[in-house]
Amino acid sequence: MGSVASFGSIIVNDVEFDTTNAEVVVEGEVRGTGDAAVTILLSQGMVVRVEGRLDGERTGTAARVVFNDNVEGPVERVTTLDALVTELVVMGQTVRVDDRTVFQNATLGAIGVGNVLEVSGLVDEAGTIFASYVNKKSDSLTPRAPVELKGIVQNLNTITGRFTINSLTIDYTTATVSGFSGADPQQGKLAEIKGRLIDPDTLAATSVVLENELGRDDIDTAEIEGFVTQFTSISRFAVGTVVIATDGATVFNDVVAEDLGVGTRLKIRGSLNSRIVLADEVALADKVKLESDVDSVNMDPQGDSLSLVGLSPVVVQTNASTKFTGVIVVGSHVKIFGRTTGSNEVIATKVLEKPGSGTVVLKGPAGDIMPPSLLKVLGVEINTSTIPKGSFFGKDGGPVSSDEFFSSLKTGDTVNAQGTWAGLGVTWNAIESE
Repeated sequence: MGSVASFGSIIVNDVEFDTTNAEVVVEGEVRGTGDAAVTILLSQGMVVRVEGRLDGERTGTAARVVFNDNVEGPVERVTTLDALVTELVVMGQTVRVDDRTVFQNATLGAIGVGNVLEVSGLVDEAGTIFASYVNKKSDSLTPRAPVELKGIVQNLNTITGRFTINSLTIDYTTATVSGFSGADPQQGKLAEIKGRLIDPDTLAATSVVLENELGRDDIDTAEIEGFVTQFTSISRFAVGTVVIATDGATVFNDVVAEDLGVGTRLKIRGSLNSRIVLADEVALADKVKLESDVDSVNMDPQGDSLSLVGLSPVVVQTNASTKFTGVIVVGSHVKIFGRTTGSNEVIATKVLEKPGSGTVVLKGPAGDIMPPSLLKVLGVEINTSTIPKGSFFGKDGGPVSSDEFFSSLKTGDTVNAQGTWAGLGVTWNAIESE
């Protein structure tokens, strides 16, 4: 389960699925079969569930591709938060859009209050939808036109027959309720609701259905992407609404316990048993990771930026969607997860304050490669001559020689380098290509 990255078959979570014979299911209805149906009915950015089989590490064959939006309804408010992030309120649901959001039938600037939008994205611990896809369905909502959404049942009152999903009240007194253990919805469960608005804040439901994001209770191999929404321990947490369990056999791919707090975006692969995923592998969804002391902070209403000791010329941009743990000031030791927007520019998705240690980490795409000992990552020159034998690692995670490391490295490959700040520069002590 993840967002559609591209077509040519369909690519989801870096896996390319053959869709020659795949059914395409949209909002519970089979709408077509095969590659043409995938191209016509789906769009980049939609969060979909692909059911089928994996044929290799990054290839598979899809039997079904399932799409259900997060919300379809009228816009109540549009607020520009900074240069990158705009917040929409759609039928009581908070939606964040940015430069990665795919828009259909409108640009962001053309969206206004009253427009009917279909939104798809990943949901964080606060119930905010980080939209990867927004489709303008119409300029305004026709009276008594159907609307829909899915979300966590909150404030359930079985006497009045009402509950809320974020700021929207759901009246289910005349609705068909299905999938739950009793005649009523259940507090804390994910539900899909269809109905009509009787006022801007209240939806009269015609159906309330228990939703299962993975489509079934047991799966041999499940791969999901999402935000950590609950965290009990490194051995048990939730991604979206899916409970994740780990054990001694779980591989944490460049992930440690401190990374797994609420708000971190992860990719999980494992087996689903009774709706709990036992993870084989846990990895960060973000491709960039930085760690060092904060060298400077530039405050700007359109988005703050900071630089890190030993990692010049990298500029880290933060915005309204960046998640922070702790107060970040000059001298703070931080770990940053994010994505690149330029040769040396990073947009931070999460900034984690931690005790100072002198550790420096630089993970990102390789730029200039200058054997036998130099390369650049995000514009930072790494001199590998200080790295001891046995501390060069190849794409399979095993140790390689310095010559083997450089001969297999290509521009754009992800490089993960660790070192320490030595006062006048970074002494690098380990490096890996991924």
